[in-house]
Amino acid sequence: MAEEAEGDPLLASLVASAEDGAIGLWLIVAVVKNVRAQIAEGAEQEARDAVLALIREALRQRVLVVGTHEDGFDAWHVSPDDAVKRIDREWSELGRDPIPGEIATFVTPGRLGYA
Repeated sequence: MAEEAEGDPLLASLVASAEDGAIGLWLIVAVVKNVRAQIAEGAEQEARDAVLALIREALRQRVLVVGTHEDGFDAWHVSPDDAVKRIDREWSELGRDPIPGEIATFVTPGRLGYA
């Protein structure tokens, strides 16, 4: 699956991580902020936009599946745009960057047994 995300090395890296196990939104936020160092410190909206764009692309390409992870992974079964809107809304309501277990979790389709 990671080869499908080759156009964006950051996306490919996240997909590879998700192949090993579920990754949280918090991890994507941290990776984007660290890798995309050109985002000036304090430019939270630019960082958030980059995270949401990356998630939208991963969902659109179907290289990641979004859901929640409490007693097992529960996929949201919504469109990429609806998933991104939900993440953006819940992130705004949180008022800070998410920590592990908050808002969303991502896995590869293969980890769920999808073709």
